[in-house]
Amino acid sequence: MKENKWIKGLGYRHLKDYLSAAGLGGYDRQNQMVYLPVGYIYNNEEGILKLQYNFLLEGTQFSQLSQIPGYGDMTNTQNEGYGLEIAYTDPGGEWEVFTKYWNIDDSTLNTSTGTKWIVSGMEPMNETLEIGVKVAF
Repeated sequence: MKENKWIKGLGYRHLKDYLSAAGLGGYDRQNQMVYLPVGYIYNNEEGILKLQYNFLLEGTQFSQLSQIPGYGDMTNTQNEGYGLEIAYTDPGGEWEVFTKYWNIDDSTLNTSTGTKWIVSGMEPMNETLEIGVKVAF
């Protein structure tokens, strides 16, 4: 008999955008999130279905504005938001289809002091959707 079970834990997500690669005026950004995943795995002869909700505990957005002459780096916190994950794996475990979604609210407003400029900024609300297929080989 296949076993169904609750899942819970602690998650960490790190994302780095290399916006400086676009040329003059670009800067790199790093996003780090700590979250609490809670979900359920339903397992039977027809496959495995995973449903998961991710509670955002803490998020930090670090913008390396100092890569632009005259500006200083800025750190903003994004502590409100959530994620959803849904996955189906075939009975033989040979393939899986999945969807991951994040909805993160506006960050705090912060000020950065550079050698020439003082700027205030925030990270706006954002949504991320990832859809894919995994194949075992």
